[in-house]
Amino acid sequence: MEVLLKPPRIMYVQKKSVIVSFHDEMNISENIMYGDFFSNLTLIISSLLPLHFYNLNLIDIDGINGYLRKNIKSILKYTELLFKIRFSEKNIINLVFKTNLKDKFQIYPTAGTFFNPPLSDYEKEIVEREINYLPKDLKKLIKRLIIYSNVFKRTVKIRELKNKEEEYLLNKKMDFDTYTVNIFDVSRCVDKERVKVYYNIKVNESNIKLIPVIWCLTTFLEISIPNYNTKFGPGFIEELMRYRESIARKILRENFIEIPENLHEKLCIASNLAAMGMFKLTPLILDDNVEEIYIDGPEKNIYLDHSEWGRCETKISLNENEMRCLATYIKAESGLPLDYASPTIKTDLNTRFFKLRINVDTYPLVDTNYVFIIRKFRREPLTIIDLLRKGTLTIDALTYLLIALFHKRNILVVGEPSSGKTTLINALDMVAPSYWRRISVEEVVESLNLTKYGKHDIKYRVDSFDQDPSSRRRFVETIKLLHRSPNYIFFGELLTSDHVSIFLQSLEAGLHGIQTTHANSPEALIRKWIFHYKLPIQSIGNLDVIVHMKRKLSYNENRRFVYRIVEPIVKDDEKECKIELSDLFIYNEGLKLVKDLKESFVFKKIVKEEHVSIEDLYEEYTSFKQLINQLLEKDGELISIIQAFDKMSTFRA
Repeated sequence: MEVLLKPPRIMYVQKKSVIVSFHDEMNISENIMYGDFFSNLTLIISSLLPLHFYNLNLIDIDGINGYLRKNIKSILKYTELLFKIRFSEKNIINLVFKTNLKDKFQIYPTAGTFFNPPLSDYEKEIVEREINYLPKDLKKLIKRLIIYSNVFKRTVKIRELKNKEEEYLLNKKMDFDTYTVNIFDVSRCVDKERVKVYYNIKVNESNIKLIPVIWCLTTFLEISIPNYNTKFGPGFIEELMRYRESIARKILRENFIEIPENLHEKLCIASNLAAMGMFKLTPLILDDNVEEIYIDGPEKNIYLDHSEWGRCETKISLNENEMRCLATYIKAESGLPLDYASPTIKTDLNTRFFKLRINVDTYPLVDTNYVFIIRKFRREPLTIIDLLRKGTLTIDALTYLLIALFHKRNILVVGEPSSGKTTLINALDMVAPSYWRRISVEEVVESLNLTKYGKHDIKYRVDSFDQDPSSRRRFVETIKLLHRSPNYIFFGELLTSDHVSIFLQSLEAGLHGIQTTHANSPEALIRKWIFHYKLPIQSIGNLDVIVHMKRKLSYNENRRFVYRIVEPIVKDDEKECKIELSDLFIYNEGLKLVKDLKESFVFKKIVKEEHVSIEDLYEEYTSFKQLINQLLEKDGELISIIQAFDKMSTFRA
């Protein structure tokens, strides 16, 4: 059924002239029937209807062969006649829909006879009898449709599709945990012989009827170009999708009156992604359980990381044209070049439907045309309560981190790639006091937009390492923060020695913040900073907490958890300067507290610098812990969690 996820591409040759290109994989050489729903001919007709709506001149159609190619003139004429009835004037289709011909001209819930020709003799008799009650001009149009339908009956062969791949999945694997994403059913298929888990996608049986509508809408949207100057750069795709969504909603409302309004949102999203050549990626991009998507080259099966099922294979692949199309949209979104001289892009793509971080590599950096790594962020981000329920950390560890956060201690989260570092600092950032002025400085925006929750949230985007290896822009913007009056900084990811140096200098200047970096352990991090980056030990003294994250990934498992929480202590005397990593929490069949919190170096710092007693601080710790337990007992939304901690911060003040 993958062929149904490949609507045609529209290519403008001149202002009002286009070429319609169907994908070669669809092999449109005969009129294949997809169950009892529709045929290849239905899809062709649905795709060509919008050309008449915009009075476009069709230069050529690529990808249609055999019987259908021989009948292309009849198809075009048939489509023009069907357009005049379905789209040219609203009162015409309203007249038709008041007769018993309604089901013959509808595109949903089943493709009617005229969307799915040829007509049988019995259907032809019904139509000829019913049109006697219609105006003469309309009657004449429908009679001509019948004539062209007879042409298809004589010359176009019909064949039923047998999906061997789907039979293989059902016979050779076991199906588990099916759920729905947009128009798709997603299920976990375990291949015990190959020890693999498959992320199996198929169009939901009740939604397969929507495919001709999506193909028609996709052509409408591809043709629809904003009539204002669209600027490339961050926000381009969001703006384009909003524009196209308004077009799709208008077309559905005015021209597809048989489609229930509760399906409009689903159709708008699917057709919007299809118009950008991403229809095959739709379930992956929209599924909140998918965390990372890997596309290693053309014709190579895509694989992914699923939050519950672990590393999963798919039967989906992109061809070279589809990968080039995806790369073009990413270039437009980033505003950056992708060529021989600049063979890599790292950018974020944020819309109201999904939030992605995308890495694209191309030749000569890789030995294929394109490689994509797509990191997905949940539409509804994980809260600290969600992380507790998932076993990422314990109540005691979370309470300690909240004390550090609310007292503006500097927190660094380390771990391997995709170990949950950003998820943890975002979850902490959500509950920081709303009166704080928080500022993020990031190459790719991974921090959350918290303005909608009443927080003061400003984001600065700096050039990525690929565009600015010297990190000059990050250095300048970090220095400027001193005059931007932040209460807390979201520094994002520290990738290079320059990043770390800038970060440590900002701490020396009195800034406070939370950030992430890659390291195998806190000890490895310190060794890297001191021996490889040549940073003085004394500069690490302003770092208060290091949280070490780990990930356990396999087929069938994907778990992230806090492995250690340590406090770096710099001891500087006349003879030597050294650093000690004091363990506070260690994972040993669960994350366990290994030291009395009253002996915590962070607690002692707070007592000394803020002039509070250790008893008062421990009482605050107990209050936070009680609040967390109360929230665990409820099933509260994010806003209620934020409000609960805001009340706590007011109480503290």
